[in-house]
Amino acid sequence: EALEEKQKYHKLDTFFPSTGPFSRDKYKKHLEFFKAGKDHRFRLFVGANRVGKSASGGVEGVYHITGQYPSCWDGYEYKKIRTVWIICESGALWRDSLQKHIFGEPGEEVGTGILPLASKNNGIGIIQYSALPGTPGGVGSAVIKHKKGHNVSIIVKTYEMAREQFQAAKVDLIIFDEEPPEHIYTECMLRLMGAGKEPGRSMMLFTPIKGYSNITMKFMVDGKFPDSGLITGEPEKHVTVVGWDDVPHLSEEDKAAMLLEIPPQERDCRTKGIPT
Repeated sequence: EALEEKQKYHKLDTFFPSTGPFSRDKYKKHLEFFKAGKDHRFRLFVGANRVGKSASGGVEGVYHITGQYPSCWDGYEYKKIRTVWIICESGALWRDSLQKHIFGEPGEEVGTGILPLASKNNGIGIIQYSALPGTPGGVGSAVIKHKKGHNVSIIVKTYEMAREQFQAAKVDLIIFDEEPPEHIYTECMLRLMGAGKEPGRSMMLFTPIKGYSNITMKFMVDGKFPDSGLITGEPEKHVTVVGWDDVPHLSEEDKAAMLLEIPPQERDCRTKGIPT
């Protein structure tokens, strides 16, 4: 019963383990992305489908939101985080994707994802949450008790919202799950200004299916993603590119079968994270 309880309410412990077939050392690109957060405020984790971009962004977000960083963590650590925005394509896509990782599967108890209930985690975690209007089963906001004792607010927004709904706030962390429209991206970047305090940071997680868009081009040098991850003249930015061959959880048989179903003009994008 104790083991079942731990597996149900402490799912974060199953991500990036130290040993086993899916140990953290086999996810070099994901670790590179985490580490880059220490020196770069604006990061892009761009890559193929099904390589764990959203899950990785969710895992890092939960580390920040709870303050419970693992002993192996070598990325950025917030001094004091208060407000987090998670922004997705739509309410339905949020519910069916990143919400499942963070809060738990729709229809199951909130707290069975990687973000624990405070009552199940020594007082650290979810203390209250509310629904996302217009999305059955969607979580729209939550209040989290941080390890240091203060509360952290999570607010879910979507690209369907008008630009005005992204104004005015001061935000510490913004997680973009899928590529944002440029006008929303610009408005969100202004929410991260520090005003003398700890400046905010952002993570973007997407497969570049929109091709050479203005957002994607912000992280390219001469039309390519730089091997170093560094953007010339913009030290606050970093890009990590991850493909099917960079993760151990996709079998060769599955990759071969899926490749046949992808149109030729989309294969570099869908399997390597390269816009076409």
